[in-house]
Amino acid sequence: MQSDRRSVRGVVDEVRDPERPDAAALLDMAAQEASLLRSGQDWARFLDLAAKHRGYGFAALLLIRASRPDATMLADYDSWRQLGRQVLKGERGIRIVQSNGTRPSTVFDIGQTTAIPSADSWVPGAAPLEPGEALASLSDFAGRLGFPVVRSPYDGVALTVLSNEHGRRFIRVSDHLDDNTAVAAVAHELAHVLLKHPAEAPAVTSPVCRGIAKLQADSVAYLVLRRLSMDAHGIGFPSVSSWAGADPRAPRFGTMLAVGDRVLLTASLVTTHMDSASRTTTDVQQGRTKDVRRAEPDTAQALEATSSAARMRGIHRQAEQFFAAQLKGGWAVPYLGKRGIDAQTARA
Repeated sequence: MQSDRRSVRGVVDEVRDPERPDAAALLDMAAQEASLLRSGQDWARFLDLAAKHRGYGFAALLLIRASRPDATMLADYDSWRQLGRQVLKGERGIRIVQSNGTRPSTVFDIGQTTAIPSADSWVPGAAPLEPGEALASLSDFAGRLGFPVVRSPYDGVALTVLSNEHGRRFIRVSDHLDDNTAVAAVAHELAHVLLKHPAEAPAVTSPVCRGIAKLQADSVAYLVLRRLSMDAHGIGFPSVSSWAGADPRAPRFGTMLAVGDRVLLTASLVTTHMDSASRTTTDVQQGRTKDVRRAEPDTAQALEATSSAARMRGIHRQAEQFFAAQLKGGWAVPYLGKRGIDAQTARA
Protein backbone atom coordinates (compact mmCIF):
# COMPACT_ATOMS: atom_id res chain seq x y z
CA MET A 1 0.00 0.00 0.00
CA GLN A 2 2.90 2.36 0.73
CA SER A 3 4.16 2.01 -2.84
CA ASP A 4 0.64 2.76 -4.12
CA ARG A 5 0.56 5.85 -1.91
CA ARG A 6 3.93 7.10 -3.16
CA SER A 7 2.85 6.69 -6.77
CA VAL A 8 -0.32 8.70 -6.20
CA ARG A 9 1.56 11.47 -4.41
CA GLY A 10 4.10 11.57 -7.19
CA VAL A 11 1.35 12.09 -9.73
CA VAL A 12 -0.28 14.81 -7.65
CA ASP A 13 3.09 16.56 -7.37
CA GLU A 14 3.05 16.69 -11.16
CA VAL A 15 -0.41 18.24 -10.94
CA ARG A 16 1.08 21.21 -9.16
CA ASP A 17 3.73 21.81 -11.80
CA PRO A 18 3.26 24.42 -14.57
CA GLU A 19 2.23 21.59 -16.92
CA ARG A 20 -1.18 21.15 -15.34
CA PRO A 21 -3.29 18.14 -16.32
CA ASP A 22 -6.94 18.57 -17.09
CA ALA A 23 -9.92 17.66 -14.94
CA ALA A 24 -10.20 14.15 -16.38
CA ALA A 25 -6.61 13.37 -15.37
CA LEU A 26 -7.25 14.68 -11.87
CA LEU A 27 -10.33 12.47 -11.56
CA ASP A 28 -8.20 9.50 -12.62
CA MET A 29 -5.78 10.36 -9.81
CA ALA A 30 -8.69 10.62 -7.39
CA ALA A 31 -9.85 7.18 -8.50
CA GLN A 32 -6.40 5.78 -7.81
CA GLU A 33 -6.46 7.26 -4.31
CA ALA A 34 -9.97 5.89 -3.77
CA SER A 35 -8.65 2.40 -4.50
CA LEU A 36 -6.63 2.69 -1.27
CA LEU A 37 -9.84 3.00 0.77
CA ARG A 38 -10.59 -0.61 1.60
CA SER A 39 -11.51 -1.22 5.23
CA GLY A 40 -14.12 0.41 7.41
CA GLN A 41 -11.27 2.10 9.28
CA ASP A 42 -9.99 3.56 6.00
CA TRP A 43 -13.43 5.05 5.38
CA ALA A 44 -13.54 6.51 8.91
CA ARG A 45 -10.12 8.10 8.42
CA PHE A 46 -11.32 9.62 5.15
CA LEU A 47 -14.31 11.10 7.00
CA ASP A 48 -11.90 12.50 9.61
CA LEU A 49 -10.16 14.35 6.77
CA ALA A 50 -13.52 15.57 5.44
CA ALA A 51 -14.43 16.85 8.92
CA LYS A 52 -11.35 19.08 8.87
CA HIS A 53 -11.81 20.41 5.35
CA ARG A 54 -15.37 21.53 4.81
CA GLY A 55 -16.80 22.61 1.48
CA TYR A 56 -14.87 20.16 -0.70
CA GLY A 57 -16.34 17.33 -2.75
CA PHE A 58 -15.33 13.68 -2.63
CA ALA A 59 -12.84 13.87 -5.52
CA ALA A 60 -11.18 17.03 -4.15
CA LEU A 61 -10.75 15.44 -0.72
CA LEU A 62 -9.14 12.38 -2.27
CA LEU A 63 -6.60 14.63 -4.01
CA ILE A 64 -5.94 16.46 -0.75
CA ARG A 65 -5.48 13.11 0.98
CA ALA A 66 -3.01 12.01 -1.69
CA SER A 67 -0.97 15.19 -1.73
CA ARG A 68 -1.03 16.64 1.79
CA PRO A 69 -2.92 14.41 4.25
CA ASP A 70 -1.58 16.38 7.23
CA ALA A 71 -3.01 19.71 6.00
CA THR A 72 -4.87 21.55 8.75
CA MET A 73 -6.65 24.38 6.94
CA LEU A 74 -7.00 25.03 3.22
CA ALA A 75 -8.01 27.98 1.06
CA ASP A 76 -7.16 29.37 -2.34
CA TYR A 77 -4.68 32.21 -2.87
CA ASP A 78 -7.21 35.04 -2.91
CA SER A 79 -9.06 33.73 0.14
CA TRP A 80 -5.87 33.71 2.19
CA ARG A 81 -5.30 37.34 1.14
CA GLN A 82 -8.78 38.24 2.34
CA LEU A 83 -7.97 36.58 5.67
CA GLY A 84 -4.83 38.66 6.08
CA ARG A 85 -2.36 35.96 5.09
CA GLN A 86 0.07 35.67 2.19
CA VAL A 87 1.10 32.44 0.47
CA LEU A 88 4.87 32.09 0.82
CA LYS A 89 6.96 32.53 -2.30
CA GLY A 90 7.80 29.25 -4.00
CA GLU A 91 5.05 27.24 -2.30
CA ARG A 92 3.20 24.79 -4.52
CA GLY A 93 -0.49 24.36 -3.93
CA ILE A 94 -2.67 21.29 -4.18
CA ARG A 95 -4.48 20.95 -7.48
CA ILE A 96 -8.05 19.78 -6.92
CA VAL A 97 -11.16 19.22 -8.98
CA GLN A 98 -14.77 18.64 -8.01
CA SER A 99 -16.56 15.42 -8.88
CA ASN A 100 -18.36 16.95 -11.86
CA GLY A 101 -15.05 17.72 -13.55
CA THR A 102 -15.29 21.51 -13.32
CA ARG A 103 -12.21 23.62 -13.90
CA PRO A 104 -9.38 22.59 -11.55
CA SER A 105 -8.30 24.99 -8.83
CA THR A 106 -5.39 25.31 -6.41
CA VAL A 107 -5.52 25.48 -2.62
CA PHE A 108 -2.81 26.03 -0.01
CA ASP A 109 -2.45 24.88 3.58
CA ILE A 110 -2.14 27.51 6.32
CA GLY A 111 1.39 26.24 6.94
CA GLN A 112 2.30 27.57 3.49
CA THR A 113 1.24 31.11 4.44
CA THR A 114 2.37 33.93 6.69
CA ALA A 115 0.45 36.81 8.27
CA ILE A 116 0.39 40.09 6.37
CA PRO A 117 1.65 42.68 8.92
CA SER A 118 -0.60 45.50 7.76
CA ALA A 119 -3.76 43.43 7.50
CA ASP A 120 -6.50 42.91 10.06
CA SER A 121 -6.48 39.23 10.98
CA TRP A 122 -9.53 37.19 11.85
CA VAL A 123 -10.32 36.57 15.51
CA PRO A 124 -11.54 33.15 16.68
CA GLY A 125 -14.98 33.67 18.16
CA ALA A 126 -17.50 30.84 18.00
CA ALA A 127 -17.22 28.27 20.78
CA PRO A 128 -18.00 24.61 20.09
CA LEU A 129 -21.48 23.56 21.10
CA GLU A 130 -21.90 21.46 24.20
CA PRO A 131 -23.66 18.11 23.56
CA GLY A 132 -26.93 19.41 25.03
CA GLU A 133 -26.78 22.53 22.86
CA ALA A 134 -25.94 20.44 19.80
CA LEU A 135 -28.93 18.19 20.48
CA ALA A 136 -31.21 21.22 20.80
CA SER A 137 -29.88 22.65 17.53
CA LEU A 138 -30.36 19.36 15.67
CA SER A 139 -33.85 18.98 17.11
CA ASP A 140 -34.71 22.49 15.93
CA PHE A 141 -33.45 21.67 12.43
CA ALA A 142 -35.45 18.44 12.36
CA GLY A 143 -38.56 20.33 13.44
CA ARG A 144 -38.11 22.83 10.61
CA LEU A 145 -37.98 19.90 8.20
CA GLY A 146 -41.30 18.68 9.57
CA PHE A 147 -39.90 15.90 11.75
CA PRO A 148 -40.09 16.99 15.41
CA VAL A 149 -37.84 15.02 17.76
CA VAL A 150 -39.71 13.09 20.44
CA ARG A 151 -37.89 11.68 23.48
CA SER A 152 -39.80 8.71 24.87
CA PRO A 153 -39.28 5.19 26.26
CA TYR A 154 -38.05 3.05 23.38
CA ASP A 155 -36.17 -0.25 23.35
CA GLY A 156 -33.99 0.77 20.42
CA VAL A 157 -31.91 3.90 19.87
CA ALA A 158 -33.95 5.99 17.43
CA LEU A 159 -36.12 5.74 14.35
CA THR A 160 -37.86 8.03 11.91
CA VAL A 161 -41.61 7.65 11.57
CA LEU A 162 -42.63 8.73 8.08
CA SER A 163 -46.33 8.51 8.92
CA ASN A 164 -48.14 6.99 11.91
CA GLU A 165 -51.80 6.04 12.22
CA HIS A 166 -52.66 9.72 12.68
CA GLY A 167 -50.71 10.84 9.63
CA ARG A 168 -47.95 12.40 11.73
CA ARG A 169 -44.24 12.12 11.16
CA PHE A 170 -41.47 12.52 13.70
CA ILE A 171 -38.10 11.24 14.90
CA ARG A 172 -38.35 9.11 18.03
CA VAL A 173 -35.26 9.01 20.24
CA SER A 174 -34.95 6.80 23.29
CA ASP A 175 -35.08 8.84 26.50
CA HIS A 176 -32.32 6.79 28.15
CA LEU A 177 -29.58 8.01 25.79
CA ASP A 178 -26.92 10.48 26.91
CA ASP A 179 -26.66 13.71 24.90
CA ASN A 180 -23.65 12.56 22.82
CA THR A 181 -25.40 9.36 21.74
CA ALA A 182 -28.65 11.23 21.14
CA VAL A 183 -26.84 13.72 18.86
CA ALA A 184 -25.48 10.80 16.82
CA ALA A 185 -28.94 9.22 16.66
CA VAL A 186 -30.71 12.40 15.53
CA ALA A 187 -28.01 13.16 12.95
CA HIS A 188 -28.37 9.61 11.61
CA GLU A 189 -32.14 9.95 11.30
CA LEU A 190 -31.84 13.42 9.74
CA ALA A 191 -29.62 11.89 7.08
CA HIS A 192 -32.39 9.43 6.21
CA VAL A 193 -34.80 12.36 5.92
CA LEU A 194 -32.52 14.60 3.84
CA LEU A 195 -31.42 11.77 1.57
CA LYS A 196 -35.05 10.76 1.07
CA HIS A 197 -34.49 7.14 1.98
CA PRO A 198 -37.81 5.38 1.41
CA ALA A 199 -39.65 2.90 3.60
CA GLU A 200 -38.67 -0.69 2.91
CA ALA A 201 -42.30 -1.64 2.19
CA PRO A 202 -45.64 0.20 2.06
CA ALA A 203 -46.63 -1.12 5.50
CA VAL A 204 -43.34 0.02 7.08
CA THR A 205 -43.37 3.55 8.49
CA SER A 206 -39.61 4.11 8.84
CA PRO A 207 -36.87 4.46 6.19
CA VAL A 208 -34.82 1.47 5.16
CA CYS A 209 -31.61 1.31 7.21
CA ARG A 210 -29.35 -1.24 5.58
CA GLY A 211 -26.81 -1.38 2.80
CA ILE A 212 -25.84 1.97 1.31
CA ALA A 213 -28.70 3.77 3.10
CA LYS A 214 -27.22 2.80 6.48
CA LEU A 215 -23.69 3.56 5.34
CA GLN A 216 -24.75 7.05 4.24
CA ALA A 217 -26.67 7.82 7.44
CA ASP A 218 -23.85 6.54 9.65
CA SER A 219 -21.31 8.57 7.66
CA VAL A 220 -23.32 11.78 8.01
CA ALA A 221 -23.68 11.19 11.76
CA TYR A 222 -19.95 10.52 12.06
CA LEU A 223 -19.08 13.73 10.20
CA VAL A 224 -21.46 15.80 12.33
CA LEU A 225 -19.95 14.42 15.55
CA ARG A 226 -16.36 14.98 14.38
CA ARG A 227 -17.12 18.55 13.32
CA LEU A 228 -18.56 19.13 16.79
CA SER A 229 -15.44 17.60 18.39
CA MET A 230 -17.66 14.94 19.95
CA ASP A 231 -17.02 11.23 20.43
CA ALA A 232 -17.74 9.24 17.25
CA HIS A 233 -16.11 5.95 18.23
CA GLY A 234 -19.48 4.26 18.59
CA ILE A 235 -20.03 4.41 14.82
CA GLY A 236 -18.39 1.66 12.79
CA PHE A 237 -18.29 1.01 9.06
CA PRO A 238 -18.15 -2.14 6.93
CA SER A 239 -15.45 -2.76 4.34
CA VAL A 240 -15.72 -0.50 1.32
CA SER A 241 -16.09 -3.45 -1.04
CA SER A 242 -19.27 -4.54 0.78
CA TRP A 243 -21.12 -1.48 -0.53
CA ALA A 244 -19.00 -0.17 -3.42
CA GLY A 245 -18.61 -3.56 -5.07
CA ALA A 246 -15.98 -6.28 -4.93
CA ASP A 247 -16.30 -7.49 -8.52
CA PRO A 248 -13.52 -5.99 -10.70
CA ARG A 249 -16.19 -5.24 -13.30
CA ALA A 250 -18.21 -3.14 -10.85
CA PRO A 251 -17.94 0.65 -11.24
CA ARG A 252 -16.37 0.95 -7.78
CA PHE A 253 -15.14 4.52 -8.06
CA GLY A 254 -18.42 5.71 -9.58
CA THR A 255 -20.33 4.27 -6.64
CA MET A 256 -17.91 5.77 -4.12
CA LEU A 257 -18.12 9.13 -5.88
CA ALA A 258 -21.92 9.17 -5.78
CA VAL A 259 -22.13 8.00 -2.17
CA GLY A 260 -19.29 10.23 -0.98
CA ASP A 261 -20.69 13.42 -2.47
CA ARG A 262 -24.19 12.71 -1.12
CA VAL A 263 -22.74 12.19 2.36
CA LEU A 264 -20.63 15.36 2.21
CA LEU A 265 -23.47 17.53 0.91
CA THR A 266 -25.90 16.22 3.52
CA ALA A 267 -23.45 16.69 6.39
CA SER A 268 -22.82 20.26 5.19
CA LEU A 269 -26.54 21.03 5.31
CA VAL A 270 -26.69 19.84 8.92
CA THR A 271 -23.51 21.52 10.14
CA THR A 272 -24.34 24.81 8.40
CA HIS A 273 -27.48 24.99 10.54
CA MET A 274 -25.41 24.17 13.63
CA ASP A 275 -22.87 26.88 12.79
CA SER A 276 -25.60 29.49 13.20
CA ALA A 277 -26.50 27.97 16.57
CA SER A 278 -22.84 28.09 17.60
CA ARG A 279 -22.55 31.78 16.70
CA THR A 280 -25.75 32.57 18.61
CA THR A 281 -24.50 30.72 21.69
CA THR A 282 -21.20 32.59 21.59
CA ASP A 283 -22.98 35.96 21.32
CA VAL A 284 -24.99 35.20 24.46
CA GLN A 285 -21.98 33.87 26.38
CA GLN A 286 -19.91 36.95 25.56
CA GLY A 287 -22.66 39.46 26.24
CA ARG A 288 -23.29 40.46 22.66
CA THR A 289 -26.70 41.71 21.59
CA LYS A 290 -28.63 41.56 18.35
CA ASP A 291 -27.42 45.10 17.64
CA VAL A 292 -23.92 43.80 16.98
CA ARG A 293 -23.47 43.68 13.22
CA ARG A 294 -21.75 40.31 13.20
CA ALA A 295 -19.89 37.98 15.49
CA GLU A 296 -16.20 37.44 14.81
CA PRO A 297 -15.99 34.27 12.73
CA ASP A 298 -13.79 31.45 13.90
CA THR A 299 -11.11 30.23 11.52
CA ALA A 300 -13.19 27.55 9.84
CA GLN A 301 -16.19 29.86 9.45
CA ALA A 302 -14.03 32.60 7.96
CA LEU A 303 -12.75 30.18 5.37
CA GLU A 304 -16.30 28.95 4.77
CA ALA A 305 -17.43 32.51 4.04
CA THR A 306 -14.56 33.48 1.77
CA SER A 307 -13.64 30.27 0.05
CA SER A 308 -16.18 27.51 0.51
CA ALA A 309 -19.62 29.09 0.46
CA ALA A 310 -19.63 29.86 -3.25
CA ARG A 311 -18.01 26.50 -3.98
CA MET A 312 -20.69 24.65 -2.01
CA ARG A 313 -23.50 26.45 -3.83
CA GLY A 314 -21.94 25.44 -7.11
CA ILE A 315 -21.51 21.86 -5.95
CA HIS A 316 -25.18 21.62 -5.01
CA ARG A 317 -26.29 22.89 -8.41
CA GLN A 318 -23.83 20.89 -10.45
CA ALA A 319 -24.08 17.66 -8.46
CA GLU A 320 -27.79 17.41 -9.16
CA GLN A 321 -27.25 17.95 -12.88
CA PHE A 322 -24.32 15.55 -13.00
CA PHE A 323 -25.95 12.65 -11.17
CA ALA A 324 -29.26 13.04 -12.99
CA ALA A 325 -27.42 12.82 -16.30
CA GLN A 326 -25.47 9.75 -15.18
CA LEU A 327 -28.61 7.88 -14.17
CA LYS A 328 -30.31 8.04 -17.55
CA GLY A 329 -30.10 4.66 -19.19
CA GLY A 330 -27.00 3.68 -17.21
CA TRP A 331 -26.05 1.02 -14.71
CA ALA A 332 -26.58 3.15 -11.60
CA VAL A 333 -30.32 2.71 -10.95
CA PRO A 334 -30.36 -1.12 -10.98
CA TYR A 335 -27.00 -1.22 -9.21
CA LEU A 336 -28.17 1.05 -6.37
CA GLY A 337 -31.46 -0.85 -6.23
CA LYS A 338 -29.56 -3.95 -5.14
CA ARG A 339 -28.18 -1.91 -2.25
CA GLY A 340 -31.44 -0.59 -0.83
CA ILE A 341 -32.09 2.55 -2.90
CA ASP A 342 -35.16 2.45 -5.11
CA ALA A 343 -35.33 4.04 -8.58
CA GLN A 344 -37.38 7.05 -7.44
CA THR A 345 -34.91 7.92 -4.70
CA ALA A 346 -31.92 7.33 -6.99
CA ARG A 347 -33.32 9.91 -9.41
CA ALA A 348 -34.38 12.37 -6.67
